[in-house]
Amino acid sequence: MRKDSIRNIAIIAHVDHGKTTLVDYMLRQSGTFGDHQKVDDRVMDSMDLERERGITISAKNTAIFYDGIKINIVDTPGHADFGGEVERSLNMVDGAILLVDSSEGTIAREGVAHRELNDGNTDLKPLFDTIIKTIPGPEADDAAVPQFLVTSLDYDSYVGQIAIGRLANGQLSMNKNYALITEENIQRGVKFSALYSFSGLKKQMVETAEAGDIIAVAGLTNVHIGDTVSSEEEAMPLPRINVDEPTVSMIFYVNNGPFAGQEGKFLTSRHLKARLEKETLWNVAIRIKELERADAFEVCGRGELQMAILIETMRREGYEFMVSKPKVITKEIDGKVHEPMEHVYIDVPEEYVGIVTEKLATRKGRMESLLNNGGGRVNLEFVIPSRGLIGFRSQFMTDTKGAGVMNTLFEGYEPWFGPIPQRQSGAMVADRAGKATGYAVIAMLDRGELFIKVGTPVYAGMVIGERNKTGDLEVNITKEKQLTNMRAAGSDNTVTIRPPRLLSLDQAIEFIAEDELVEVTPENIRLRKMELDSGKRYTMAKKAKFGED
Repeated sequence: MRKDSIRNIAIIAHVDHGKTTLVDYMLRQSGTFGDHQKVDDRVMDSMDLERERGITISAKNTAIFYDGIKINIVDTPGHADFGGEVERSLNMVDGAILLVDSSEGTIAREGVAHRELNDGNTDLKPLFDTIIKTIPGPEADDAAVPQFLVTSLDYDSYVGQIAIGRLANGQLSMNKNYALITEENIQRGVKFSALYSFSGLKKQMVETAEAGDIIAVAGLTNVHIGDTVSSEEEAMPLPRINVDEPTVSMIFYVNNGPFAGQEGKFLTSRHLKARLEKETLWNVAIRIKELERADAFEVCGRGELQMAILIETMRREGYEFMVSKPKVITKEIDGKVHEPMEHVYIDVPEEYVGIVTEKLATRKGRMESLLNNGGGRVNLEFVIPSRGLIGFRSQFMTDTKGAGVMNTLFEGYEPWFGPIPQRQSGAMVADRAGKATGYAVIAMLDRGELFIKVGTPVYAGMVIGERNKTGDLEVNITKEKQLTNMRAAGSDNTVTIRPPRLLSLDQAIEFIAEDELVEVTPENIRLRKMELDSGKRYTMAKKAKFGED
């Protein structure tokens, strides 16, 4: 039967279209906040990284009440890398609001949405009425056997792990025994330590939850996304959540560099493994594989942005580790190697069409369509190997001066496209430990662009800059000027030191070559060679070139 007292909806749109901003104003105009209550913009984006990057990373739940009807709202991410969040969120809802701009198309709308919704004349009651009228209530039966599908996991310092999902049928109550149906077995005699219903931005403790509602429960041990809570006497599981396979992998290593252990709190392989396994509990798109060596783990995900978010989150939590260059995960179909493909949707000002098309063509991109809207912006569609997009997003934003919008969608698998041109320039590599000196930095200005400041501690094998020629160059960046008592007039002319290019985490991951790593600590991001010893690097390069044993 339909529950007319509840509506479960998701907000879906491309990146920067104002999903979270719309939810903000739905909360405001539904009376969730007091008249004089001060509320930040994009209040649903509670993670620091979400606020800094201006994107939604994990799906969030909230609820409003309108004309006596409870509307549960799921705010979803827009980036394809976080598609796993969207896929499992859609298991909880009966309909969605697709947020688009009918006149301008797929342009960045976050700021525009904020201005228009902030207008005192903007009334969202027609939207609320449309939701009630168009989206059906959940098909649920209070009298049936309880079935609660765990769709998301959260953590509270007071009650511990919290399982979030939709109660498909039946009722759940405190002080009763239930069964937890996992992938391997059925745990009986399960009791809740807390039972919550969503109201505004808060989780409200309740004694009983009714069918069709999106709820949260605490007290479940060893619970995973996709598990079902059901009756102890008549345990009936719901279908588990299926998420698309990962397309990109990176190797996470324990930091073994000369500066290891100086800046982080969590350093060992045990710490690294436990944290990565914890990530898989709530992030269904992440997979972990153990390798032969005990100090390394292969992490598979949906894209380099998702990987960068995981790395940055761990870094802020105090972890110290190293990561390799991202690689795509291939499949063998009919005896041939196939690679994952992405459908890329791009909206840019007309003047940047040439540079964007050129860059994607060199990365094996195939143009599918080009549409000029007539308003000074052009819509482009490409199909491109997933590996062709590694490192492209930051380059795209630079080329379009921040005015371009890019969205991607997994397209499927196609036969291997062959080699894609990688970084043409070499790296400037420190040949000894010490601190970078101004004298040495000045001598390097004509050799390339540095990534470090004067006074930065370095070690042998550390990548300190990008060379302006092919091939790596070993340099002594710690060299000091020899002091003598002899001076010639005018010999010490003033030289302006060019500011270094300080790489962000995303840029560092994009820059490194196959034989390089990014060293990540809570305080620094460093680039280094996999093999720090220059003699061994030379021998390995010689063997690779001439095929010597």
